[in-house]
Amino acid sequence: MKNIFITGASGFVGKHLIDNLTKNQSFFVHTFLQTKNPKKHPSVHEISYGDIKNFEFLRKAFLKGPIDTIIHLAAVIKSPKKEDYFTVNVKGTENLVRLAETFGVKRIIFLSTDFVLYNIAHPYKESKLQCEEIISRSNLDFIIFRPAPIYGSGDTKNFATLISFIKKWPLLPVIKCKMEPVYVGDVTKMILAAIEYPYNCRKIYNVPGGSFNEFSEIVTTISRILKLKRLIVPIPKKIFLPLLKIYERIIPYPLVNSYQVEKWLQNKPLDVSDTKKDFDYHPLTFEEGMNLILKKP
Repeated sequence: MKNIFITGASGFVGKHLIDNLTKNQSFFVHTFLQTKNPKKHPSVHEISYGDIKNFEFLRKAFLKGPIDTIIHLAAVIKSPKKEDYFTVNVKGTENLVRLAETFGVKRIIFLSTDFVLYNIAHPYKESKLQCEEIISRSNLDFIIFRPAPIYGSGDTKNFATLISFIKKWPLLPVIKCKMEPVYVGDVTKMILAAIEYPYNCRKIYNVPGGSFNEFSEIVTTISRILKLKRLIVPIPKKIFLPLLKIYERIIPYPLVNSYQVEKWLQNKPLDVSDTKKDFDYHPLTFEEGMNLILKKP
């Protein structure tokens, strides 16, 4: 039996991963949660509570039993305070790596972001880069995944917000850019494959979706699956970005942020040669993934 320790298990990807892990009797699943709500994880074997920034809380969790693999999902993604990205993401990773080396953990699997590949200044990106560096400098066997934007059932932000917007408004402003969003099921499959990966590994892998879409195509695909007639209105970026930055000052968490749009404008297809070679990676296209979500009975 493999002993799996998971941070961020109550998040979007974490919930999907837990559902898969607890179906496999060869895994002993130990989650580390910030808030006490065992109803969210009724089928896990062990639950520890605490703040990932607090080394002692984590140490007590590690003392509960052997850990073979750490799956590190916990992260601050959006915060009005710049320091939160570093006190949680970076400090939490430092604590995990230090304890993993002390307790003889065999492997750490870290969910980073494709954001680190782009020339955009943002504390979330910088914190994730620092986390990657901390893990890469360690003595641990590691697998780091850099997923593109993730969508799927249970998402309450990002694409869920876009879907709600499409349902509500007949006119849809779009900017000319491309992205390759990845279905949450493909991300969890990669994490599960990384747990079972039979070789020593210290590598970083890109994890995009199976199609590289114009943003207008994404909006059109969602509208078509929902059987809604929507009019797409192209907006030039020289108008869109300044308006969005003004909007951000009024609305703390808008549908999209200016830094996200700047990333989309730089987007290029991610290199998946190693991902395919090592994990036989064949992700769903955006249309295939959206059909799974939106056509559910």
